[in-house]
Amino acid sequence: MPTALQTRLAQPDMVGLSDWQASDVLHAPDPSNPKKLISRLIGIGGVLLALGISEGSALLSVIEGMAGTNSEMKWILVALQKDGLDMGLPAVREKIDAFATAGILTVDQRDILKALGEGDYQSWAEANAVEVNPTRVGEERKSNG
Repeated sequence: MPTALQTRLAQPDMVGLSDWQASDVLHAPDPSNPKKLISRLIGIGGVLLALGISEGSALLSVIEGMAGTNSEMKWILVALQKDGLDMGLPAVREKIDAFATAGILTVDQRDILKALGEGDYQSWAEANAVEVNPTRVGEERKSNG
């Protein structure tokens, strides 16, 4: 049974490429894959900058209003006031999704905030957790041949 790398190397866009060129392609950001999550702390100013003064202020007011009765909102507010929230953390991203589901954020606002924690698209190698280098590409091509 062929490996994932052998299967990918047999696809038409890989045929005719040298081993190093194929390796480069498989390491390049690929829009068909998810984006990488990156660590990015944003505070109150970051929320205002990302959403605009009016919309950002509205969100911060909701968080502040709920902070008195909701422990999660209290600590979200504290984090925003101090070091910031890491927009690349899954728990923060899930909370942003929950805000959109609850109508606190629009879908567009949710997407803007979540984009702050995203980098470039994953490469084929990253998305498939496959070690790829020119030597390995050559070996896989020979063993599939």
